[in-house]
Amino acid sequence: MKRGIEETLRDLPDAMDRAGITPDLKALSSRIGRAPLRRGAGLGWLLAGVATLTALVTVAALVRGTAGPGRHVKPTAAKKATGVRNYGTARQELGQRLSGAPIPVYLPLTVGKGMVLGSIDASFRVTAKGYTVTMGYGPKTALPLNSPKAQFGNAELLMIVRGAAPGGSLQLSRWIPLPSQAPIPGAAQGSVDLGHGIVGTTFIGGGGQEAVTWHEGGWTFWVGPWQTADWGNPLKLAAQQASKYAHTRFPGKDGVALFAGGQDAPSEAVFSVGGNRYVVESLGYRAPELAAVMAPAR
Repeated sequence: MKRGIEETLRDLPDAMDRAGITPDLKALSSRIGRAPLRRGAGLGWLLAGVATLTALVTVAALVRGTAGPGRHVKPTAAKKATGVRNYGTARQELGQRLSGAPIPVYLPLTVGKGMVLGSIDASFRVTAKGYTVTMGYGPKTALPLNSPKAQFGNAELLMIVRGAAPGGSLQLSRWIPLPSQAPIPGAAQGSVDLGHGIVGTTFIGGGGQEAVTWHEGGWTFWVGPWQTADWGNPLKLAAQQASKYAHTRFPGKDGVALFAGGQDAPSEAVFSVGGNRYVVESLGYRAPELAAVMAPAR
């Protein structure tokens, strides 16, 4: 009989641990020690009580281990389930959190395969005139939205999306020349065949500065101006981008896409939908690609 009690007590902590129960063992021991034994019951009474407790704990462990999605889940299991936040999940969460924005929230439906190297981190802000969303990616588990730990450096920035109602500020990139500034003062203008029936306009100024512009589907595209000695001939990039987006249906009736110099330099796309203005900024010339798949998030 004594050996049976010892085995039962030995197995009790393991059963409680599997059940996610952390009992006050000191208090439990004290109560058992103070409990009066009925005449004739002796150790049998104690063993029966402990065995009953063990059975209840074991049943609780089985119930919790097979709990459905609507039942209680251990905190440790819920923590492990957070994992990596993919772009689809991030877009859905942002659509819900931005439900109070004064204009429809547009975000890309997809970011393309192979682009995101880890979990999506995001920050957002809603104003009286619009909203701003910044997304990046990291190698570890997802951070909460608007977490101060999120880093959006050049190596991790995925995109910045802004929307503004009429009269609101879009806060355009300071690194990309606006179309009104793109024509180089005193530059000679010419035309160039960019393929797919697209004819572009070139601007060639003094000091090796060049720029190219063309039109696709109501949108205007600008490459440069920049110094060709620093960033290479913009004609090559213009031909690549014109071929990439030939006959692409972009959102809105009008828009502007701009490309800065350098392989990982920023690109920006600005367009109008329903009188509201939207802007997408990304690295590696991807802004028009993301703008082309923009759709309401709510």
